[in-house]
Amino acid sequence: MTMYEAVPHRRSKVVAAALTVAVAVVATAVTPATAAVSPPPPWTYFGPRGPAFWGALSPDYRTCASGTEQSPIDLVRPPPVGVLPLRELATQTAGAVLQPEAVPNGVKYNCASPGGCGAAAWAGYTYDLVQAHAHVAGEHTVHGEVFPAEVHLVHAAADGNLLVVGVHLTVGVPNAGLEALLDATDATLPPPSVATADVVVGGRNATLGAADWATLVPTAGGWCQ
Repeated sequence: MTMYEAVPHRRSKVVAAALTVAVAVVATAVTPATAAVSPPPPWTYFGPRGPAFWGALSPDYRTCASGTEQSPIDLVRPPPVGVLPLRELATQTAGAVLQPEAVPNGVKYNCASPGGCGAAAWAGYTYDLVQAHAHVAGEHTVHGEVFPAEVHLVHAAADGNLLVVGVHLTVGVPNAGLEALLDATDATLPPPSVATADVVVGGRNATLGAADWATLVPTAGGWCQ
């Protein structure tokens, strides 16, 4: 699975974070860097084109060298003040239908029915689950640890505010929820080697049941900052 990204994030302010064994909840407000006329240079979340070098890759990325609230964020877990079960922050709807769509350098999964995929509540805002995508390797780190991948569940409020639930993935047993997304992608979109600028429709959507969501989004208690 490829990353969903067009340019490095310019600014990303953490409002909240919650963690179980492999899940982080991050609320972000993201403004992308100014798009260049020519294709921007490739970048990654690790290696010689990773976050430490983004500002030097292109003049369009220079903010990445000076930003003080820059994504990705290294999450540092303090001792918890109290346990916050993730289900009290965000819930997912059994039977939610997600539709794959090709985007620059990856794929995203749009909720096919507004308000029909899930919801979240934080700091007086209510949000609908509108989209999911993945980063390979994971975007955010925990105490400096880079995870193999990170699934983002993007929630939007009526005024445009976003809350993103980021699930860190580790290598292990098959994940039914992730497999459902990948199967729908394979059946809908052309392989990465085939260039296309068209949005592909009419393929297979991913329908996630309660058991699928349970493999993607842990519901055990964690910490909140």
